[in-house]
Amino acid sequence: MAFQMKMYNKISDANIEGKRILLRADLNVPLKTGHITSDVRIERTVPTIEYLLSKNPKQIVICSHLGRPEGKMISDLSLKPVFEWFSRYFDDVHFEREPIMNIEALPENKIILLENLRFDKRENKNDKMFSKKLASLADIFVLDAFGTLHRKHASVVGVQQYIPSYAGHLVENELLFLDDKLKHPKKPFVVIIAGKKEGKIKFIKNFLSTADYIILGGVVANTFLKAKNCNIGNCDYAKDHLDFAKMCLEKYEEKIFFPEDYVIGKSINDLAERVATRSDRINDNYIFDIGPKTIETYKNVLSRAKTVLFGGPLGVFENEQFENGTKELAQYIAGFEKVIKIVVGGDTALAMEKFDVATKMSHISTGGGASLKLVSGGKMHGLIALENNMQLFPNDEI
Repeated sequence: MAFQMKMYNKISDANIEGKRILLRADLNVPLKTGHITSDVRIERTVPTIEYLLSKNPKQIVICSHLGRPEGKMISDLSLKPVFEWFSRYFDDVHFEREPIMNIEALPENKIILLENLRFDKRENKNDKMFSKKLASLADIFVLDAFGTLHRKHASVVGVQQYIPSYAGHLVENELLFLDDKLKHPKKPFVVIIAGKKEGKIKFIKNFLSTADYIILGGVVANTFLKAKNCNIGNCDYAKDHLDFAKMCLEKYEEKIFFPEDYVIGKSINDLAERVATRSDRINDNYIFDIGPKTIETYKNVLSRAKTVLFGGPLGVFENEQFENGTKELAQYIAGFEKVIKIVVGGDTALAMEKFDVATKMSHISTGGGASLKLVSGGKMHGLIALENNMQLFPNDEI
């Protein structure tokens, strides 16, 4: 596998007693009408919080993002539901309704949760003054947001220029597992790259040399269908990567699999179940799931696997009408014995829960793009910053 483990300080190395801690967590949970529909990401950061509390810090200030508000205060993307979750689990928790504030104004509560950092546009820009202000809230920074390690944001990278920084338990455990199981994966190694994000197509390039087979779904699959001159109706596809998809079809035809048939509809609420093939013109329809023939082909490929990396749902699994592709493959993979089964991405994790197979997977990562980027050799800005922080703040200065 292409990624290399970096040298970085862990929270077990830190002197925490009496210190104020700034904890960057990944609390980017799915919400529906103001209610959390899956609290997996919150639960996965609890061990780090409990460890910090056991070391008697002065205070823990928790910060995170939620969704993509693009610098605007959007009430539906407030972290208040997360605060309510924390309030049921921990004592003495305060919710600060500003993304960031002055340390002099912080209340004395043991745990403080700041409002969504991305309500301030300076977060995504890795703004120097915003980073410095974040750092001023604490003596020590703990990075436990594995899902944002690839982001060059103020709360991931910028803050580390100003205070000693450490990897939290979640980040450490994710890195150790992925390094152990994917540095030299048991062969055959099958990678599923799917979902609704166009950017995922970039990861194919990095898996071409390490994966034995690559299975595609979602927008990535649409791009390959388009490159094959198939009619994909109103579907999104990665326009800037059509040439790359065509190259893959020419050079890696035996390694890459994309849908032969698919379930289509005019809208997400279309109850008419129609299956189309590559030769059909679907015109003003959308592709919402893979079809039955594709499911069987994908199962045949997966049956050879000794390691599976499941990176994205194959269809709109939230809708029962279009859940079958993701459901069938999830349940099929769950039944494997003596196979490493790794799930990456928030939507994929939700699907595993919905289809009651989460406990049958070897590992469910909290990172989506971060996991794929890490294991495919991409640049992880948060890890680079942690490594550099060791030089900025040697142990004898901490």
